[in-house]
Order: sequence, then C-alpha cells, then structure tokens
Amino acid sequence: MAGTPLLGLGTDLMGSITLMDLCFNPGAMVANLFSASPVATCGSFLFPNAGGVCFDATTNWILTPPQFGSQPFFVTTDAAGMYLFQLPTGTLTNLAGITFEALGVEYTAAGMIVQQSAINSVTL
Repeated sequence: MAGTPLLGLGTDLMGSITLMDLCFNPGAMVANLFSASPVATCGSFLFPNAGGVCFDATTNWILTPPQFGSQPFFVTTDAAGMYLFQLPTGTLTNLAGITFEALGVEYTAAGMIVQQSAINSVTL
C-alpha cells in the first residue's frame, strides 16, 4: 500500500474542477463516486465504512452507461498510485454553487473493495 488513500478536489470557483487520487496502490482500479446530497440528509449510505456518500441522482448517473467504467469516475492509477483529472475554467458553470461530496474506492476485478479514501467535498 502507498499510504492512506486521498481523493483531492479543487476549483477556481469559475467553473473548473481538479480531481486527484493519491496514495492508492500502483495500477489500482479506483471508482470516484460523487453525491450532491449532504450525508446528513440521506436515509442510506453508499460505502458506510468511510462515512458514506448518499446514493442520489448524481451517484446513479455515474453508475450507469456511458459514465460507468469511464474516466474520471472509473480510473486506473499510475505507477505512483495517482490519477489526475482537470476541467478548465468555464466548463462547469451550470453547476455553480452546488456542493459535491466524493470518495475514491479502490476495488478488484471481482468488485471487492480494497481500500477507500475519506469523504471530501467541493463547491463549484
């Protein structure tokens, strides 16, 4: 293991986003799952070991084709156990003011969870 896994999120507050998976195993399969619902408002949690993200319309969208299995939601880390994704300023302006909670989950080809990050959030 490369250390405690971390999902880092950032924005310039002008419609950009940066997503970084850090400290996962080299070559790991990682699912980056997002929710637009605060954890305190949902009745059930997805991956409760990490505090959970709510299973909502955002999460459901990620888990259905064509997003299911595609970047930046389903990625393979590099030799250092990292993955970086960025969208430039102006890309997500229609989501301004929305807060997303997210976590990165490392999993095996059989779908077993290896490890996961803590919850992180970003307001666009």
